Amino acid sequence: KKKKKMTSRLIIKNLPKHVDETRLKKHFERAGEITDCKIMRTKDGKSRLFGFIGFRTEAEAKSAVSYFNKTFMDTSKLNVDFALPVESKDIPRPWSKYSKGSSRNNLIEQSNEKHNVTIEQEEGNEEEEKTNSKKIISQKTFTGILTPEQVDDPKLKEFLSIMQPRSKTKFWANDDLLAENEKINEEKNNKNN
Repeated sequence: KKKKKMTSRLIIKNLPKHVDETRLKKHFERAGEITDCKIMRTKDGKSRLFGFIGFRTEAEAKSAVSYFNKTFMDTSKLNVDFALPVESKDIPRPWSKYSKGSSRNNLIEQSNEKHNVTIEQEEGNEEEEKTNSKKIISQKTFTGILTPEQVDDPKLKEFLSIMQPRSKTKFWANDDLLAENEKINEEKNNKNN
């Protein structure tokens, strides 16, 4: 194994999702004087479950790693290690869908590019606007999962319409039939009278 370079900055992985910077700072104060604390978040503000803490000296950071690594914060087992510079070649391959360079992030970016192309192509067809909007919605919903042929499959469409959440479906499945039967009965009564 390579010997990791000691720095005064630590990375803390596997943080509980509800922890904020003040609580994290308070938790790590026992090891020494903290200069900065940052929890990484998504664009919409959700925690990515890791963060960075800077200590005044490398000795304080080393004691924090030996004391806090593999300990628990609430029910999450923390992984505490020395932070590496962004350009370092020793950083492990990213795996999160939010990290540039990860395979999941690459898939998301590719699918977004495909969506942009299909949306640009569909803007020219005003007559087919309703069907195109349905296709765009279904493509966005199943990006990377289904092929275009599968998205256009009538049996799949029927299945998806049946499996809608209750808030998007009619309360009774036979509501349409009852309304049609009432209209037919009214027409018969009108003809008989």
